[in-house]
Amino acid sequence: MAQSPHGSANRAPSGPERPRGTLGILSLALAIVAVAVFWPLMVAAVFDARPVRDVVFILAAVAGVVLGACAVVCGAFARRRARRGVGGGGGAALAGLVLGLVAVALPAIILAWLGYQFYVDYEQFQQCVKGAGSAYPEYLCLKECPDFLGALCRHAIGW
Repeated sequence: MAQSPHGSANRAPSGPERPRGTLGILSLALAIVAVAVFWPLMVAAVFDARPVRDVVFILAAVAGVVLGACAVVCGAFARRRARRGVGGGGGAALAGLVLGLVAVALPAIILAWLGYQFYVDYEQFQQCVKGAGSAYPEYLCLKECPDFLGALCRHAIGW
């Protein structure tokens, strides 16, 4: 290295270092993963004629909600830090926050709807079992049971 006349090594002038937006980028990355996990399964379910009651779909929705919630929290903290001037990446944080909210809202609504459908279907199964007897055997009520709750329904009739 060349020495300057004052005896120190030449280097680029150092000014105030610009804060990095790592938390904002993390928020955006989490939101993108949350959307990438859930949306392809949702699109496939919409174009499929069968009802969406698959365990994989439910797990993907839960993963989308959890990852989206993490993106929202990271995005909110990053936005707050960017406003105070402590951190950078305010734009990435805002994008992560908005995309995280979308990634949380839709799967949460669908999970609530599926939970309600499971409840209604299981209640219909219970009504069928209560009405069973001499007219028809209890095992015919299994068609009323949601596929996801098959083991619970079989246990309820002692099968």
